[in-house]
Amino acid sequence: VKTGSTGIDGGIWPAPPDGRDFVQLFVSVPDLQKSVDEAIALGASLLVPVTELPDGDAMAVMLDPVGISFGLMRAR
Repeated sequence: VKTGSTGIDGGIWPAPPDGRDFVQLFVSVPDLQKSVDEAIALGASLLVPVTELPDGDAMAVMLDPVGISFGLMRAR
């Protein structure tokens, strides 16, 4: 849900059948690939590579050095 003129749309999706329930936080960034590269340089690993979505947005999902996943997103 957007709370202003900018922001990231939210949503609720089921966890994979063999997975546990979880919350995935996404951070909006202006340069997605640069942010992915910087996160990797700081010790993160890539779970889902930069992916262009049908609506023109792009996203990637990463794992921080202590094992917490997070998403990065660039709005269209």
